Amino acid sequence: MSQIKLNGQRIEASEIEAVIQQTSGVRDVVAVIQKTAAGVDQLVAYVLPQTVEPSVVAAACRSLLPQYMVPSLVLALQEWPLSSSGKLDRPLLPSVSQHPPLVDGSATLQRPSHCAPDQHNIVAACCEALNISQGRLVNDVSLFEYGLTSLRAVVLHRLLRHHGLRGVKSAATILQNPTVTALVGLYGTVDAYVIE
Repeated sequence: MSQIKLNGQRIEASEIEAVIQQTSGVRDVVAVIQKTAAGVDQLVAYVLPQTVEPSVVAAACRSLLPQYMVPSLVLALQEWPLSSSGKLDRPLLPSVSQHPPLVDGSATLQRPSHCAPDQHNIVAACCEALNISQGRLVNDVSLFEYGLTSLRAVVLHRLLRHHGLRGVKSAATILQNPTVTALVGLYGTVDAYVIE
């Protein structure tokens, strides 16, 4: 059994791989830790073949695994990069910094001009805590898919309080409500982003 370590937690990669292997169409899988462009460790699942839908794999993981074991990113590859001995060459797997979180690639995000002030501050705080641009953040996509960790939840909690938002009681509340929609819901109504 291969163990990987993420945010101080030891994770059995084989448990994640076993769940993903059961997903329809998945021929092979490998789960690894990779660094994002911001230098944050992220759990990534690479699957074969390229025709596998990453969002289906992510949904299966969310339904069967504890949150800390759900990959932040699922990448479908045509084939594994192999070493001269014919084994998987992990350092040659595609970098996660080249890929967005699990959002439909054909979707474009537009932010309505009538966004509630609380929502604007929540989006700003999330983007700052996760080191992403506001154009990449989608209301109903889990913040875990953008790199949310327990440590980043603490940072986000502090940023929300700095913005005058006191409805989120703790970092644990963020981890239990890991979308912009859920966080805004703790304060009141939410104006939805428009995805076209």
